[in-house]
Amino acid sequence: MSTIEWLSARAIRVVVPCSDAETIRAHLSDLLGTHRLTLCRPPDIHVNEAGQGAVTAEVRMAVPLPDLTGLEVTVDAMPDDRTVEGYLAHLREHAAILTPLRRPARSGDFVTVDLRATVDGRDVERGEWHGVVHEVGAGHALDGLDETLLGMSAGESATFGTTLVGGRHRGQVAELAVTVTQVSSRTLPELDDSFAGLMGDFQTLDELRSALAWRLAARAAARHRAAAYEKAVALAAARAGITAPDGLVQRLLNEQKRHISQSLGTVGVALEDYLAAEDTPEDDLDAVLRAAIARRIEAEMLLDVIAGEPGFDGPIDEPAQPGPEVPSVAPAEAGTARRGRALAHLMNTIVLKDGNGDLLSAEQLADPRRYAAAG
Repeated sequence: MSTIEWLSARAIRVVVPCSDAETIRAHLSDLLGTHRLTLCRPPDIHVNEAGQGAVTAEVRMAVPLPDLTGLEVTVDAMPDDRTVEGYLAHLREHAAILTPLRRPARSGDFVTVDLRATVDGRDVERGEWHGVVHEVGAGHALDGLDETLLGMSAGESATFGTTLVGGRHRGQVAELAVTVTQVSSRTLPELDDSFAGLMGDFQTLDELRSALAWRLAARAAARHRAAAYEKAVALAAARAGITAPDGLVQRLLNEQKRHISQSLGTVGVALEDYLAAEDTPEDDLDAVLRAAIARRIEAEMLLDVIAGEPGFDGPIDEPAQPGPEVPSVAPAEAGTARRGRALAHLMNTIVLKDGNGDLLSAEQLADPRRYAAAG
C-alpha cells in the first residue's frame, strides 16, 4: 500500500511497495489525483534498501482558483486625535514625580509596597512582588488591597484575605502580607513645550503631537496590513477548499512545542510548570498553535495555487511583508518571490475597506505614509 507524507506545504514523500519505475510512477499519479495535487517539477525517484520505491516531489494543490473579486476585507480604523492624546497622557504619567509623604496613605496617594501571598501557610509560587506602585483607591485585581492600604504609613505591615486571580492557585483564598515602603504624592508635568523637550528633540508640543500621530499611524498600518493579508488569504483558501494536512500540522505542532520546551529549559522551567503558572491547559495551547500552523500552511498552499495559474504574471513589486504578528503569510524564504507576487495579486483583486467603510487600495495599505494620509 502506498503512503504519503507531507514534508512541507509544497513537498511530499511517497513510499510505494515495489521497485519497478513505471509502477512507482503509476502509484504516484494515483496518489496525486486522490489528494488533488499536481507536480511542480519532475519527482526524485529511487528504490530504498527495503526494495520499495521512495519518491520526493514538489507539489501544489490542483484546485481551480475561485472567483476572488467578491472577497471583502475590512481593517480597523486608524488612530485618531483621542488616541494621540491618550498616549500623551501615558507619557505624562511615566514622567511624573513621586514626592514622599510623612503621613498615612489617603485615597489618591501612590504607595510603594511589597506583597507576599500564602495559601494554607505555604508560599504561593511566584506569589511575591517587590516595589509595586499602586494608586490608593484606583482599584486592584486583588480584592481588599485598597481598603488595607488606607491609613497605612511607610514601614507598616498588614495582612488580609483575598482571592487569587491567576496562576495555579487561581480562585483560592490566600493570605496576603503587604508592607508599605513609601507613601507619595504624584505631580504630573505640565503639557507644554518644555514637556515636549523632555520627550526628545522637539521644540514645541505641536511637534511632539505630530511625531506621535505619525508613529502611531505607522504602527497601526503595519498591524492592519498584516491582519488584512491574513484575512484575505484565509477567506480565499476557504473558498478554494484548501485544508492543511493533519499529519503535517501535527508534526509542526510537535516541533514547535519541543522548541518552546527547550527555550523554557534554558531558564530552568518545565513547560508543564509554566502552563500551570499561567493557568493555561496544555490542550488550549495545542489548539492555539495548531490553528496558527494550519493557517500558515493553507496560506502557502493558496499562494502556490495562485502563482501556478497558467500565464500567471503577478505584480513585480511584492507587498511589504507583515510584521511578527502574522508570520503565517509573509513570504520570507529565499526563492518565494513568486509566492509574494501571488499575495500582491490577491490584495489587488479583493475589496479592501478601512475602519470607516471607505475603499482602500492595496498600494495605500502597503505604504504607511499613504495609508496614514488615507486614514
